[in-house]
Amino acid sequence: MGLSEEQIQRYSRHILLPGVGGVGQERLLASSVLIAYPADEESAALTALAYLAAAGVGRVGWCPLDEDDGLKRKSPLSAFYGGSLGGGLKRLNPDTRLVPVRPGEGAGEVFDVLIRLGGEGAPVDERFEASAKLTLRGVSRGESGEILEGPGALAQPDAAPSPGEASTVTTQGALGAWLAARALRHLVDEMETVGSTAQARFDFSHGLVEARANLS
Repeated sequence: MGLSEEQIQRYSRHILLPGVGGVGQERLLASSVLIAYPADEESAALTALAYLAAAGVGRVGWCPLDEDDGLKRKSPLSAFYGGSLGGGLKRLNPDTRLVPVRPGEGAGEVFDVLIRLGGEGAPVDERFEASAKLTLRGVSRGESGEILEGPGALAQPDAAPSPGEASTVTTQGALGAWLAARALRHLVDEMETVGSTAQARFDFSHGLVEARANLS
């Protein structure tokens, strides 16, 4: 594909990073990520979206699992996008295309990575689950968060939200950043995840951060 002069300037810091370079940046521009989230994980979804767009992911699907389209509530991060996801992303990075997606209405879209936030909730189109090379599942509760990653990532994270225990902005920000970082690493490295599952969790109230991998 090759990078334009404008893109070389825009991603100059990324290109200089060991393990990324021009080839890695080209992979990101050609890649796609779908973010599916419930209302109570919107801040985590918005954080992940910002990181993915800033990194230069070419296509990001935005799939609210509740009835509204997102950003109708006053999320702490809404001001970052100026109340408009499309306009905010264009200002952040004109190379990133936002694709609105509704559950069950995939319209033939295929994504390399699926980021699935929250518990079961509304189902994501099975075609996304089946076609994505990697699924990342993330959930937050209070001061803690958990991530599962792997092909399908069918298991449920243990840190399921409890009634009345809302996640903090800091927790959701950390969760969204961690999910984006893992997605970007897989996209740049074109990592194979067949037969492997990894789990990570953090708890700010106890200063805990841990990760482990299981090979099946």
